[in-house]
Amino acid sequence: MGSTNVFRVLGTKWGIVVQAIDIFKAWFPIVFFAHNYDMFVGQELAQDTLVLYQLAIGFTAMFGHIFSVFVKFKGGKGVNTAMGLILAVAPAETGVALIFFFSALLSTGYISLASIAGSCSMSLIVMARMKLLDYNAPGYDYILYFFILLAVVVLVTHKANIKRLIGGTENRFDKLKIINFSKKNERK
Repeated sequence: MGSTNVFRVLGTKWGIVVQAIDIFKAWFPIVFFAHNYDMFVGQELAQDTLVLYQLAIGFTAMFGHIFSVFVKFKGGKGVNTAMGLILAVAPAETGVALIFFFSALLSTGYISLASIAGSCSMSLIVMARMKLLDYNAPGYDYILYFFILLAVVVLVTHKANIKRLIGGTENRFDKLKIINFSKKNERK
Protein backbone atom coordinates (compact mmCIF):
# COMPACT_ATOMS: atom_id res chain seq x y z
CA MET A 1 0.00 0.00 0.00
CA GLY A 2 1.17 3.48 -0.80
CA SER A 3 3.16 4.80 -3.71
CA THR A 4 6.49 4.91 -1.86
CA ASN A 5 6.40 1.14 -1.42
CA VAL A 6 5.26 0.66 -5.01
CA PHE A 7 8.19 2.82 -6.21
CA ARG A 8 10.57 0.61 -4.20
CA VAL A 9 9.07 -2.74 -5.23
CA LEU A 10 7.65 -2.24 -8.73
CA GLY A 11 9.56 0.79 -9.98
CA THR A 12 8.91 4.31 -11.17
CA LYS A 13 6.18 3.63 -13.73
CA TRP A 14 3.87 1.82 -11.30
CA GLY A 15 4.78 4.17 -8.46
CA ILE A 16 3.59 7.13 -10.52
CA VAL A 17 0.38 5.28 -11.46
CA VAL A 18 -0.42 4.52 -7.80
CA GLN A 19 0.48 8.06 -6.79
CA ALA A 20 -1.84 9.54 -9.43
CA ILE A 21 -4.72 7.26 -8.40
CA ASP A 22 -4.24 8.15 -4.72
CA ILE A 23 -4.27 11.89 -5.48
CA PHE A 24 -7.23 11.55 -7.84
CA LYS A 25 -9.39 9.60 -5.36
CA ALA A 26 -9.63 12.68 -3.14
CA TRP A 27 -9.35 15.44 -5.73
CA PHE A 28 -12.05 14.15 -8.10
CA PRO A 29 -14.93 13.74 -5.61
CA ILE A 30 -14.18 17.15 -4.08
CA VAL A 31 -14.16 18.93 -7.43
CA PHE A 32 -17.14 16.93 -8.72
CA PHE A 33 -19.17 17.84 -5.63
CA ALA A 34 -18.18 21.52 -5.89
CA HIS A 35 -19.57 21.66 -9.44
CA ASN A 36 -22.63 19.46 -8.85
CA TYR A 37 -23.59 19.86 -5.20
CA ASP A 38 -27.16 20.85 -6.08
CA MET A 39 -27.71 17.22 -7.24
CA PHE A 40 -26.80 16.03 -3.74
CA VAL A 41 -28.17 18.67 -1.38
CA GLY A 42 -30.97 20.10 -3.56
CA GLN A 43 -30.31 23.70 -2.62
CA GLU A 44 -27.85 26.55 -2.95
CA LEU A 45 -24.99 26.39 -0.44
CA ALA A 46 -23.14 29.27 1.15
CA GLN A 47 -19.48 29.28 0.14
CA ASP A 48 -18.23 28.45 3.65
CA THR A 49 -20.66 25.52 3.85
CA LEU A 50 -19.48 24.28 0.46
CA VAL A 51 -15.86 24.40 1.68
CA LEU A 52 -16.86 22.41 4.78
CA TYR A 53 -18.47 19.74 2.59
CA GLN A 54 -15.37 19.61 0.37
CA LEU A 55 -13.08 19.17 3.37
CA ALA A 56 -15.32 16.42 4.78
CA ILE A 57 -15.26 14.60 1.42
CA GLY A 58 -11.47 14.87 1.24
CA PHE A 59 -10.95 13.64 4.78
CA THR A 60 -13.33 10.74 4.12
CA ALA A 61 -11.19 9.72 1.14
CA MET A 62 -8.02 10.11 3.19
CA PHE A 63 -9.28 8.07 6.12
CA GLY A 64 -10.63 5.48 3.67
CA HIS A 65 -7.08 5.17 2.35
CA ILE A 66 -5.48 4.98 5.81
CA PHE A 67 -8.05 2.53 7.19
CA SER A 68 -8.81 0.59 4.01
CA VAL A 69 -11.52 -2.07 4.29
CA PHE A 70 -9.63 -4.05 1.63
CA VAL A 71 -6.63 -4.71 3.89
CA LYS A 72 -8.24 -5.13 7.30
CA PHE A 73 -8.21 -1.38 8.03
CA LYS A 74 -4.42 -1.11 7.65
CA GLY A 75 -3.86 1.03 4.58
CA GLY A 76 -1.26 3.56 3.55
CA LYS A 77 -0.25 6.78 5.24
CA GLY A 78 -2.65 8.93 3.22
CA VAL A 79 -0.19 11.57 2.03
CA ASN A 80 -1.04 11.37 -1.67
CA THR A 81 -4.75 11.33 -0.88
CA ALA A 82 -4.15 14.37 1.34
CA MET A 83 -2.40 15.94 -1.64
CA GLY A 84 -5.58 15.49 -3.68
CA LEU A 85 -7.53 17.15 -0.86
CA ILE A 86 -5.28 20.18 -0.54
CA LEU A 87 -4.93 20.53 -4.30
CA ALA A 88 -8.72 20.68 -4.65
CA VAL A 89 -9.42 23.19 -1.87
CA ALA A 90 -6.22 25.28 -1.74
CA PRO A 91 -4.24 25.00 -4.99
CA ALA A 92 -2.07 28.10 -4.47
CA GLU A 93 -1.10 27.00 -0.96
CA THR A 94 -0.36 23.53 -2.33
CA GLY A 95 2.20 25.03 -4.70
CA VAL A 96 4.00 26.67 -1.77
CA ALA A 97 3.83 23.45 0.29
CA LEU A 98 5.43 21.56 -2.60
CA ILE A 99 8.47 23.83 -2.20
CA PHE A 100 8.79 22.59 1.40
CA PHE A 101 8.22 18.99 0.28
CA PHE A 102 10.81 19.05 -2.50
CA SER A 103 13.33 20.99 -0.39
CA ALA A 104 13.18 18.28 2.28
CA LEU A 105 13.18 15.46 -0.28
CA LEU A 106 16.04 16.72 -2.42
CA SER A 107 18.22 17.61 0.58
CA THR A 108 17.65 14.38 2.54
CA GLY A 109 16.26 11.70 0.22
CA TYR A 110 13.63 10.83 2.82
CA ILE A 111 10.08 10.64 1.44
CA SER A 112 8.69 10.43 4.98
CA LEU A 113 10.44 13.62 6.11
CA ALA A 114 9.36 15.41 2.94
CA SER A 115 5.75 14.29 3.49
CA ILE A 116 5.83 15.58 7.05
CA ALA A 117 7.40 18.89 5.97
CA GLY A 118 4.87 19.40 3.18
CA SER A 119 1.80 18.55 5.24
CA CYS A 120 2.86 20.50 8.31
CA SER A 121 3.67 23.54 6.19
CA MET A 122 0.08 23.72 4.87
CA SER A 123 -1.45 25.11 8.06
CA LEU A 124 1.46 27.55 8.42
CA ILE A 125 0.99 28.73 4.83
CA VAL A 126 -2.75 29.24 5.35
CA MET A 127 -2.10 31.04 8.65
CA ALA A 128 0.51 33.29 7.01
CA ARG A 129 -1.84 34.10 4.15
CA MET A 130 -4.61 34.99 6.62
CA LYS A 131 -2.48 37.07 8.99
CA LEU A 132 0.21 38.58 6.77
CA LEU A 133 -1.78 39.05 3.58
CA ASP A 134 -5.12 39.68 5.31
CA TYR A 135 -6.77 36.99 3.19
CA ASN A 136 -10.04 35.55 4.49
CA ALA A 137 -12.26 33.99 1.84
CA PRO A 138 -15.47 32.28 2.99
CA GLY A 139 -14.57 28.97 4.60
CA TYR A 140 -10.85 29.75 4.78
CA ASP A 141 -10.87 29.41 8.57
CA TYR A 142 -12.27 25.88 8.12
CA ILE A 143 -9.39 25.14 5.78
CA LEU A 144 -6.93 26.26 8.47
CA TYR A 145 -8.49 24.00 11.13
CA PHE A 146 -8.66 21.02 8.78
CA PHE A 147 -5.05 21.51 7.71
CA ILE A 148 -3.95 21.53 11.35
CA LEU A 149 -5.85 18.23 11.71
CA LEU A 150 -4.18 17.01 8.50
CA ALA A 151 -0.73 17.71 9.96
CA VAL A 152 -1.63 15.76 13.10
CA VAL A 153 -2.90 12.81 11.03
CA VAL A 154 0.28 12.75 8.94
CA LEU A 155 2.46 12.90 12.07
CA VAL A 156 0.51 10.04 13.66
CA THR A 157 0.61 7.86 10.53
CA HIS A 158 4.37 8.50 10.27
CA LYS A 159 5.10 7.64 13.91
CA ALA A 160 7.24 4.62 12.98
CA ASN A 161 9.04 6.64 10.27
CA ILE A 162 9.81 9.39 12.80
CA LYS A 163 11.33 6.82 15.16
CA ARG A 164 13.46 5.45 12.30
CA LEU A 165 14.49 8.98 11.27
CA ILE A 166 15.62 9.70 14.83
CA GLY A 167 17.36 6.32 15.03
CA GLY A 168 19.05 6.76 11.65
CA THR A 169 17.43 3.65 10.15
CA GLU A 170 14.80 5.20 7.87
CA ASN A 171 14.88 4.08 4.24
CA ARG A 172 16.18 6.75 1.92
CA PHE A 173 15.97 7.29 -1.83
CA ASP A 174 19.63 8.15 -2.33
CA LYS A 175 19.06 9.03 -6.00
CA LEU A 176 16.69 11.81 -4.90
CA LYS A 177 19.18 13.40 -2.50
CA ILE A 178 20.72 15.86 -4.91
CA ILE A 179 21.25 18.87 -2.61
CA ASN A 180 24.07 18.41 -0.12
CA PHE A 181 24.49 20.89 2.71
CA SER A 182 27.32 18.96 4.36
CA LYS A 183 30.78 20.52 4.06
CA LYS A 184 32.43 17.16 4.75
CA ASN A 185 31.47 15.79 1.35
CA GLU A 186 32.56 18.78 -0.71
CA ARG A 187 35.21 18.14 -3.37
CA LYS A 188 38.42 20.11 -3.20
